[in-house]
Amino acid sequence: MRLLVASDIHGYGRLLTRLLDEVKYKPGEDRLFLLGDYIDRGPDARGTLELVIELVQEGAVALIGNHEDMLLNAAKGEPSAASNWMINGGARTLASFGAPAGDAEALLQFFPETVVELIQQHIPPECIEFLSSLPLYHEESDYVFVHAGLQPGVPLPLQDRHTLLWSRDPKFWLHPAPCGTKTVIFGHTPVPVLLHMIGEGCTHLRPWFGSKKICTDTGVYATGVLTLLELPSKYLLVQA
Repeated sequence: MRLLVASDIHGYGRLLTRLLDEVKYKPGEDRLFLLGDYIDRGPDARGTLELVIELVQEGAVALIGNHEDMLLNAAKGEPSAASNWMINGGARTLASFGAPAGDAEALLQFFPETVVELIQQHIPPECIEFLSSLPLYHEESDYVFVHAGLQPGVPLPLQDRHTLLWSRDPKFWLHPAPCGTKTVIFGHTPVPVLLHMIGEGCTHLRPWFGSKKICTDTGVYATGVLTLLELPSKYLLVQA
């Protein structure tokens, strides 16, 4: 049984479909793990989210990412959350659901009440319910899957939500075994950014393999490259 992983798809669901087709993904025979950030910044957040829902119905495991969390907080009517979501690419997600927001990103961050109204009017409740149901992490016998990172040595049930969704901490990246004997698979920080933050150069775009950890985010919204990882060390890249 193959273990396949993709993260930080950001509206590029068609690239994920291409990758799954290329590796001849078979639900029920293979296991697929999706590590969050399905929406925002890219061209087709709605289509990508619908794809993720379909994949989960077929047996895939999908985690929540910080971009989904921003949308959920905005949907609750929190003004600061709505503004923050706009700053981080939420307008393109609204536009993909038919809201008049595609060219108004800079403006909408100053009108959070309007953002909340657009969410209520254009994003189906079942999409919000699906995102609300997604877990923060998933654990297997040899692997732990998270969106962003974790605090080394802290048991998974005690991990801080903000760390799991938002962390960019070199202490995690450089720790020799942040989750004991298990390898942590994560995204959130594009590999070139990660390498820069730990003082290494990026000679070519690919997943980052550290000690007991792997980063799968190749920054598709900026680079046009999405990665599908086959554990423990194979990977396939596709260019937009």
